[in-house]
Amino acid sequence: MHSTLQTERLNLRPFTLDYARKVQNLAGDSNVARTTLHIPHPYEDGMAEKWIETLIEGRKEHKQYAYAIEIKETNEFIGTGTIIPNSAHRTAELAYWIGFNYWNRGYASEAAKRLIEEAFSELSIIKIFAAHLDTNPASGRVMEKLGMQREGVLRQHVLKWNNQCDLVYYGLLRGELP
Repeated sequence: MHSTLQTERLNLRPFTLDYARKVQNLAGDSNVARTTLHIPHPYEDGMAEKWIETLIEGRKEHKQYAYAIEIKETNEFIGTGTIIPNSAHRTAELAYWIGFNYWNRGYASEAAKRLIEEAFSELSIIKIFAAHLDTNPASGRVMEKLGMQREGVLRQHVLKWNNQCDLVYYGLLRGELP
């Protein structure tokens, strides 16, 4: 996958440790943490650096392609988008989050669409899938906007803040790309 991707309004760049403070500020918002499976709250000092180091290593090993999402006009960091390929099954998982102050502006859809295009173009995959917590229906609307089809629900599959939550899965096959 290419190192920098662009859309009309956004730049998607590979992570460096320079993003750590910005990640901590956005991911540290409880509104963001409650809508994602893996972001803890509180988001303590040092967590962003450790996370970014795993992203950098994952890119080197071609295990994941994580991007910092920035507004093109200002270079303002607003969130992340990641493609995690599984070459054995010719699939890839799409994951993303956007900072709370940037919700409802179409940034998640715009970035995710570009990631999907890049993944189908550059990786030997036939399917991209994504999941969201049932408590975050807005993420499901993003997936639907991307042309992904709802494939099923894993009931009470994960624990988030001491609550069992459903995971809702969506998928998009190569030939279904809008």
